[in-house]
Amino acid sequence: MKKASIPIVFLTLFLLFIPFVTAHTITVPTNCYFGIPAYGTYINFNTQTSLGTAYRENSIWYFDTDGFKVENANMTITSLFSNNQLKFTLVNVTSGTSTTTIYTPNRGKPVSVSGATSWNYNIATETITLTVQHSSPVIITIDWTVPTPLVQILRSNYYAVMILISIAPIALVAGLLVGLVKGKESLDLKAIFGVITLSALIIIGYIILIIIMNALLG
Repeated sequence: MKKASIPIVFLTLFLLFIPFVTAHTITVPTNCYFGIPAYGTYINFNTQTSLGTAYRENSIWYFDTDGFKVENANMTITSLFSNNQLKFTLVNVTSGTSTTTIYTPNRGKPVSVSGATSWNYNIATETITLTVQHSSPVIITIDWTVPTPLVQILRSNYYAVMILISIAPIALVAGLLVGLVKGKESLDLKAIFGVITLSALIIIGYIILIIIMNALLG
């Protein structure tokens, strides 16, 4: 009896060279590689994925309605527009710069792109082009999630918000010291320790707040 792995190997080789695959539903295993012979690169998925269509045209692989092309890197897609996000890992073929082109009809310009060295969106062709300067794998996240009004306000006033947040812990610590000096004729070690402890907690809270703000505002 032939091993069950033979059909999978055949499917992988088939997709490397045949430009068109279509069916009502295509179940793509993780060891299926969509090759781009012009660049010697490929695209695959990190989990089993169901597609309506998959075909290659002019070195671009189309999965359903969206097209992907990658040069000087191999792409592993980890999230195919789940929760308005496209996530993938680029593993460079050689050190230097990789270029990824993504055709995303009817999605519009992304709200944010993380992990790329540079990126741009062509509204006329509805394509995202991003470059990555790397010598190791890089995770890319493209997000179309529209932020809430509060996040939009904070993002548009990012530097003013960060300045206010930076001043707050200094003002609190200074206020504590002034209040302590005014309230006591002499400072004992217990009072000093209390101020130091509270100041440390304020600084830790400030650091956590900065991390949260940066995560929210991108």
